[in-house]
Amino acid sequence: MVINVISFIPYLKNISRDYHLEHEVTLGEFIQSLGIKWDDDVLIVVNRVIVSEQSILLNDGDQIELLIPLSGG
Repeated sequence: MVINVISFIPYLKNISRDYHLEHEVTLGEFIQSLGIKWDDDVLIVVNRVIVSEQSILLNDGDQIELLIPLSGG
């Protein structure tokens, strides 16, 4: 299974690439394997949809985009 990651975060640019996974994993497990803290470091988009659920199973061809989290006041 191939998962494409695109990072728009300057300090995480080095993780933008294709990842070849040998077995099924959840989005949360995959993000953790990259050394990223869920919601602390990034806003996560899967196939152009913002996600908040870590238990989503990744599928072959999924595209994950990592964005800087926004906060307002």
